Amino acid sequence: MNDTKTRKKFNRSTRWPSRLVAIAMMLCAGATVQNASAAIYQIGAGTSSINTAGITPFTSLYEDNRIQYMYTRAELLAAGASTGNINSLAFNITALGGPSPENVNIKITTVPSTTTTITALTVAGLTTVYSAATLTPTTGWNTYTLSTAYVWDGNSNIIVEVCRDNSGWSSNYGVQCTQLAAANRSTYGFYDDQVAGCTITSGNVASAANRRYRPNIRFDISQPAPCVLPTTGPYTMCQGGTVPGG
Repeated sequence: MNDTKTRKKFNRSTRWPSRLVAIAMMLCAGATVQNASAAIYQIGAGTSSINTAGITPFTSLYEDNRIQYMYTRAELLAAGASTGNINSLAFNITALGGPSPENVNIKITTVPSTTTTITALTVAGLTTVYSAATLTPTTGWNTYTLSTAYVWDGNSNIIVEVCRDNSGWSSNYGVQCTQLAAANRSTYGFYDDQVAGCTITSGNVASAANRRYRPNIRFDISQPAPCVLPTTGPYTMCQGGTVPGG
């Protein structure tokens, strides 16, 4: 009789951890959420003002352009960034051109961290994160808030593409750039007239010497916010479904 009672008590007690985990998972759905911590990370400290066609994101001396820039994992980590959500990005416009950029799209993808230079457009995984029918750049940092945050894995280099499609042309916008080593050309793209700017795959290209210049950029990156559960009980659910000590 006593052994049976002991076994029953033991069986009931061993079911509690799994029950608590299930309860915690349900509570998480309605739990309060801490604000994600966001920070601005600037990549590039150069002070050169560059309005060279094929380097500036708004090469408006021509009607259309599609230009990509690579920012390395090593640079991001050195700036203090880590895995997280990219919420916005910004370029420092140093001189105004014209006309106003139209049909603008900003896209992001990643490449392996071992990539040291780009000599062709990267199309795999490109995600459109910002679109505008018309932009009105101003001198200084121009911030573009992404329509959907882009999750950076913390392990890859980031490729940012800026493309536009105008029906007229006048003069290029200037942008603050950093000159990189000859072995680390991190700018590549095309510019031309009377083409579809955001799908262009050929055309004029900046010289190899000029492609050492890359616009400085600021990324707003936030860490995913964990859910906060009641502190009673020995079990806590964290983001990702892990149970410390469970």
